[in-house]
Amino acid sequence: MSTAIFSASKLGSQKKDVNELIDLSEEEFKKLYSKTGIKYVFKISPIQNVVSLAVESISKLTKLLPDFDVSKVNTLIHCTQTPTGYLPGDGFRIHAAAGFNKECTVIDINNGCAGFVLSLSLALSSNELFGNILITTSDAYSTIMRNSSRSTQAIFSDGASATYLSFKNLRSSRILGYDSFSDGESRSALEIESTSGELFMNGPAVYLFTQSVVEKSIQRTLNAASIKLESVDKFYFHHPSRLVLEGLITNMKLERNKVIGIESDNLINATSSSIPYLLDNWEPIHKGELVLFSGFGVGLTCATLLIEF
Repeated sequence: MSTAIFSASKLGSQKKDVNELIDLSEEEFKKLYSKTGIKYVFKISPIQNVVSLAVESISKLTKLLPDFDVSKVNTLIHCTQTPTGYLPGDGFRIHAAAGFNKECTVIDINNGCAGFVLSLSLALSSNELFGNILITTSDAYSTIMRNSSRSTQAIFSDGASATYLSFKNLRSSRILGYDSFSDGESRSALEIESTSGELFMNGPAVYLFTQSVVEKSIQRTLNAASIKLESVDKFYFHHPSRLVLEGLITNMKLERNKVIGIESDNLINATSSSIPYLLDNWEPIHKGELVLFSGFGVGLTCATLLIEF
C-alpha cells in the first residue's frame, strides 16, 4: 500500500432517500436513478457544519493512522465552497478546533469539484517547502439548495475529508503530468444565484462540459508524460453522476475495473470530497501504481493529475 497518501471521509449524518426527498413516482425514480446512480444522499444535521464535519474527518484519520499527529502538520490546505464565514477562511476555524500548531501554514481555496486535485497537485509539487501536509475538504450544498430542485437535491451529498501527505514518504512518489482547464464564461451553468442565494445547475450544460473537456484534459496529461491510457492502474474521478462516468468509460474505452467506485449501487457526489471518499472507502493505492485523478465542475473547471506512487 502507498504510504504517501491517507484519506478519511465523513458524510452528513442524515441519510435521505432521493425517491422521498423529491416526491417521485416509482417509474420516475427508476428513470432518474439510471442517470444518476444515486439512491440516497447525505445531509448535515442541525448540529453539524462544514467545519465540524472536517474536524470529524481529522479525528477519523487519527484513529485510522496511529502515527498521524496533527501537531506535526506543517501546512493545512482547506477547500470549501460553502464556508461558515468569509473572514477568516474556514481553514483557520479548523486550525483552531483541531489543535494544529501555530507554525502551521493555512491555505484556503475555493475550487469545488476540482479542488481536491488542485490541492493535491499543489501539495505534491511543493512538499519540500510545505513539509507534512493535511488537505481538508468540506461542503454542505444542502444549505444552498432549493427544496424543489430535482437537479440538485437528487445529486449532491454533504461531506468532508482529511488527507495526509507525509513529506518523508512522498519522496518515492512522482508527478508525471498535470493539466487544468477553466472556462469562466460558462460559470452560470453551476453557480449560486445572486438574487436568491440558492444553487442553480444547468445539468445538460455541465454534462456537455464533462464530455468535451475532461476527456481532452486526461489525454493531454497522458500525452505530456508519454504514457498510454492502458498503462494507468487506477482512475479516481469526481463522481457527478453515473451518466457522466459511463460516458467517460465508453468514449475513452477505459477498462471498467480500473475506474474506482463505478460499481457502487449508490454513487456519492460530495463535491470537493468525492475523490477522498473513494480513497477512504475503496481499495488502497499500492506502491508502484500509476494513478490518474480528475476533478471537474464549478467554474467551470477541470484539473487532472497523473502520479506514480
